Amino acid sequence: MKLPIAVLSPKWIKTGALLGVSGAIVTVYAAGGFPKSSKVMAQQVATPKSIYVQTATAKLGTIAQTLALTGSVVSPQSISLSPRGAGNVQSISVHVGQTVRANQVLAQLANGTAQAQLLVAQGGLASALGKMAQARQSINPYTLALASANVQVAGDKLQTLMAGAAPAKITQARAAVSANAQSVTQLNQQYAWMKSSKGSQALALADAEHALSALKSGQSPLALAVTNAEQALQGLTNGSAPQNVAVTVQQANATASTAALQTAEGNLQRTQSNTSPQGVAVASDQTTLQTDQQNLVNLQGQLQQAEAGNGLSATVQQSVVSAQNTLDAIKSASSPDGIKVTQDQQALAASEATLTSLQAQTPVTTTLQTQIASAETAVTNAQDALSSDQAAWNAAIAAAQNQLNQASAAAQTANQNAVTALQNQISAAQEAVVSAQGKLAADQANWTNAISVAADQVNAASAAISQQNLANQGKLSILQADQSQAMQIAARALATAKAQYAQALRTDEQAVQMASANEQTALQRMQATLQKAQATLLSSRDNLAALQAPPQPSVLAAAKTAIAAAKLKVEELLHPKNQGTLQALQGAVTAAQGRLQIAQQALSNTVIAAPFPGVITAITAQPGNAVTAAKPIIAMIGTTLELQAQLSQQDINQVHPGERVLFTLPFAPSQNEQGVVASISPVVNPQTLSLTVTIAPARPIVGMASGETASIQVVTKSDPHAVLVPTAAINSQTGAPQVYLVKNGRALLRPVTLGATQGAWTEVLAGVTAGDQVVTLGQTFLAPGDHVTVSNVIARASGAVTAKPSTSTSANPSHAAAPHKGKHHKGKHHKGKHHKGKHHKGKHHKGKHHKGKHHKG
Repeated sequence: MKLPIAVLSPKWIKTGALLGVSGAIVTVYAAGGFPKSSKVMAQQVATPKSIYVQTATAKLGTIAQTLALTGSVVSPQSISLSPRGAGNVQSISVHVGQTVRANQVLAQLANGTAQAQLLVAQGGLASALGKMAQARQSINPYTLALASANVQVAGDKLQTLMAGAAPAKITQARAAVSANAQSVTQLNQQYAWMKSSKGSQALALADAEHALSALKSGQSPLALAVTNAEQALQGLTNGSAPQNVAVTVQQANATASTAALQTAEGNLQRTQSNTSPQGVAVASDQTTLQTDQQNLVNLQGQLQQAEAGNGLSATVQQSVVSAQNTLDAIKSASSPDGIKVTQDQQALAASEATLTSLQAQTPVTTTLQTQIASAETAVTNAQDALSSDQAAWNAAIAAAQNQLNQASAAAQTANQNAVTALQNQISAAQEAVVSAQGKLAADQANWTNAISVAADQVNAASAAISQQNLANQGKLSILQADQSQAMQIAARALATAKAQYAQALRTDEQAVQMASANEQTALQRMQATLQKAQATLLSSRDNLAALQAPPQPSVLAAAKTAIAAAKLKVEELLHPKNQGTLQALQGAVTAAQGRLQIAQQALSNTVIAAPFPGVITAITAQPGNAVTAAKPIIAMIGTTLELQAQLSQQDINQVHPGERVLFTLPFAPSQNEQGVVASISPVVNPQTLSLTVTIAPARPIVGMASGETASIQVVTKSDPHAVLVPTAAINSQTGAPQVYLVKNGRALLRPVTLGATQGAWTEVLAGVTAGDQVVTLGQTFLAPGDHVTVSNVIARASGAVTAKPSTSTSANPSHAAAPHKGKHHKGKHHKGKHHKGKHHKGKHHKGKHHKGKHHKG
């Protein structure tokens, strides 16, 4: 059991060697007590107590005061693109997440009409430019001769139209009409004959259909052969054939001869069945045996539990647990006796400290000697009180241990009684198992004998009919062979007849299909020939009518217009256009250029392009969809990203544009990225009472995506020459921050003014200078002015603080750094004749009450 405070035996107290535990300080007193002489006392108690602590050096460093914000990644460029006109989507050349260039084509609308309009506009402009060029050209003989020739050609064409067609052409056209009409008449007659029932194709189809109908009627030789074969096979199958009758009679004889054997076999099966009287008895015996065996196993398990001490009743177990808890409570340092001992130890330590302080004073005066004598008396009284209270505590522990021993003895007696009772029950259970095994063996023997008798009856019946079965089987085999052969022959005949009938049926059906197809093909060919002849006849008639008809007024008008245009061209060449005509032509060119620009813009409106470099974030249309100018179909953001966070209006004076920013992103939470405050919105959000802060990252970050969150630290203040101390050194128990400094081996308490805290370091604005040694561990056990020993390791044990010294800052180095080795102080820290142990092992600390994690004996 772990004892938080060492329990001291009266013998140890009597010798004068005393271990005092005060707070977290281990103080060891030499054996032999204190002499009455103050001079000897001063010699023995010359070293004040020293407390082990850990320290760190205050240093100059950079401290940054930050303001924490939570923001999100946004893009300053975001746009939804819609067509500049209605139409159908022809293609979309990007996908969501794709990075695009500025002016890259993202989608294309159907542009057939726009392209046609562009071609028309280009042609109009070319025509206007051509006319303008012609108007500016000077006359030349070649152009004038060509224009004059065009006038002659137009006149000749008009004269030809007025004169009409030649008689020879009209006669030739009439002959063609007559020949074509005669050909159409002959083809109509041939087509009508082919469609009638007397046509060669119709007669061939009728013959094929008649042959197929005769085959399907069932009266053809092939159909009759199939019917006869089916009847013969059916007679053999249903038993009406002579072969079947003979086989049936022989099978009945064989069945009758084996009836006795079947009866004997049935009796044997019933006897072997688990439902027979013998089987039921054996099953019951097995169930009884299993029950008895399981009962024995259960009792043996209970016996094992009882022998292991786990079979006690709850009341008995509770009495033992209660006694143990009582003993633990009395041994605890928080028990009334433990508290008294602790208080006595503290009082003794205080008296000793007073005595030590007085003995250290010089010169020695009468008053000082009186004070020392009083202090010695106080120490003696404190020792007596500690001895008395320690003895009372030991007595209480012994009484509680006695109660625990009595409860354990009672539990052991109850457990032994339970073991004896279970052993008696096990003996009875073992006898029941042996009895059940004997009954099972007897019933199994009876069942085996009954099965043997039934088997003998089966063997006898089988031997009695073996000869008769052999004779019957030989005759039956011959009859069955004849019957099987007849059925095979009938089946083969039926299969052959069916195959021949099926082949003939397929042949006739194919003949009907072929005759029908030939008839349709011939009719289609004749109809096509007739339609071609009729078209030729109409064409020849139209040609004849055109030759005989007078010229159309529109044709004559067009010819006359051509003559006038040709003459006008000659006139224009002879007399060039004036300046007014050139201006009109220039206006036509300008108008054509405007129409071309409109057509080019219309074609450009069918293209959706990226206005800036960025990333596609959404596509809401597919090729073939109808879209309008007011509905966006593609959304994108720019490639440049920034952070936005909401700043409380109370913190507005702490953040300014240009200040440095540290931030982390979810995909790399341990990596600090750099940035700068780019701008602060001048308008407060009326709902959140905050302002929007925009932060520009110092570099492009791979993986950074719009919409993700960011943890932001705005550096509002930075001091590269701040005095820094570990945050663990700051003590604020009194309300105001303080630190312990170590100077000349003593602890000095200093009030401090704190600045910013960053990680494990805190800025000290006043009270500490760089280079000061501040206590980081052990300050809770210090008081101002205490002697201290700086150690690298501080260990807590049983309310005491021990350490392995590394550097001594005590006023007396010979006592501060030494581990106290000697006759009475040998050990890890206090080894000796009376202090052996992990911390306090020795001759007088072994026994029942001195075992524990830190007090082994």
